[in-house]
Amino acid sequence: MEEPQEKPAEEAKPKPEEKEVTIVDADADAATLESLKFTKSFIVTWKNPETGAVKVGTFTATRPDVGKLGQIGVLRAKLNGGEKVDYDTDFTHTMMADLHYILTDVPPWWVPSSFFTASPLRYVWDHVVAWLNTFRPKRPS
Repeated sequence: MEEPQEKPAEEAKPKPEEKEVTIVDADADAATLESLKFTKSFIVTWKNPETGAVKVGTFTATRPDVGKLGQIGVLRAKLNGGEKVDYDTDFTHTMMADLHYILTDVPPWWVPSSFFTASPLRYVWDHVVAWLNTFRPKRPS
């Protein structure tokens, strides 16, 4: 009678790291300088680490003009209560003020003041700022 041969133990495959926030450009084909637009749409997927709930929505950002830049500054000052606040609070208020005026279309669940984590706010802000930086003139080499 033959003894059963031992099979090599299967190596555990590492699971792909799940991200809390994922952002995908909705108009990725139009991301060239020749077709530079003053609006940008992108899709955000946020898995809330506390509840496990997944939120998905399409956002539209619009490049702010001088008037909007002034409104952003006023809102930031209001959020800070006219007081000198710590760096983290000021930065959070900066992101909230920027996105309040730059995001012109958001899903209903996007209410940053009701979040218990700043992660989605920060990821969206970073994405929008990277896009806004494409409007800066390139420095000569």
